Amino acid sequence: MNKVNKVNKKKQNIETLRGLACVLLIFNHLIGTPLVSGLRVELESVYPLINTLLENIRMPLFAFLGGYIFALRPQIFGSEVKMLIGKSKRLLLPLLFVGVPFVFIQGNSSYSNASIETNSIGYYFSILWQSRFHYWFLQAMFLVFLFCAFLSYVKIDFSRGLKFTFPMSIFISFFVSENINLFSLSGAVYLLPYFLFGAICFLNENYILNKIKAYWFVVFTIVTCLLMFKFNLEISQQNFERISVLGYITSFCGLLLLFVLRIENRLLAKIGRYSFSIYLYHVFCLALIRTLLNKVGIYSIEMQIFIGLTGAILISIAIEVFCRQKWFLSWPFLGQKPQV
Repeated sequence: MNKVNKVNKKKQNIETLRGLACVLLIFNHLIGTPLVSGLRVELESVYPLINTLLENIRMPLFAFLGGYIFALRPQIFGSEVKMLIGKSKRLLLPLLFVGVPFVFIQGNSSYSNASIETNSIGYYFSILWQSRFHYWFLQAMFLVFLFCAFLSYVKIDFSRGLKFTFPMSIFISFFVSENINLFSLSGAVYLLPYFLFGAICFLNENYILNKIKAYWFVVFTIVTCLLMFKFNLEISQQNFERISVLGYITSFCGLLLLFVLRIENRLLAKIGRYSFSIYLYHVFCLALIRTLLNKVGIYSIEMQIFIGLTGAILISIAIEVFCRQKWFLSWPFLGQKPQV
């Protein structure tokens, strides 16, 4: 296999995982909390249970892929400010132009699916510095990139420093409160180990694929046993926290399993190319679709899940295709340079 084919194959694998992450995220918001949000399914339904079992993979997978992509070109010595400006455009502009309208709609629409604390201009804009809804991820990832810029600024080689920063990020996470909402600091602490793990997997890809892939069945067994244990805890109304020994083992083994299996799926890969737009807009799409389905009398949970997933993906992709043609739409609403 020539070098070009290897690169394309690697890209296909990663885009497939991006698409999978999008599907898991949309499914999470589709199901929501039993009787409270989303489809408001019954407590006895299997779907909330599936949602709970997937929580150790869902957001860690997004961070893992971010770290993998960052490791493609981690050396930013002397370009820290340029990198942060780029990440500000990518992450913080959409937080303003997409996040603020979302909070406003949540507070003023009769079709909103989650309550807000108060209807005020200050609260709407507080999404820029507070953890609000799923947009906390944008702030948290910006802090992760800020950490990478700091390492570069103090002349710490990112790749070599992983041997220290990765275990330290896990260790420190046990001592940081999970309720620090200011600029989603707790979220950044939660995501950083998975971001660094993604970078480790990229930098040691050949070793992992040659050595660990031979034991993928062992990893699969570990993940299965942990999920079964979590299932039993959930049935008894207990659970292990996302930042815990069991939580980390489940997440890291699950991510490693997805990585070594080298899953390739054309449909998921196509979805993965629009992952950021899907992340930004799927909640708007789900609200619209749910309202329309209820108006036409489609109440089947399975149909709402299928149509919701499909519709949210297609509408989000259509929004990106439309917005990326003009700079005054692409930068604020997609966080990216317009494609002309």
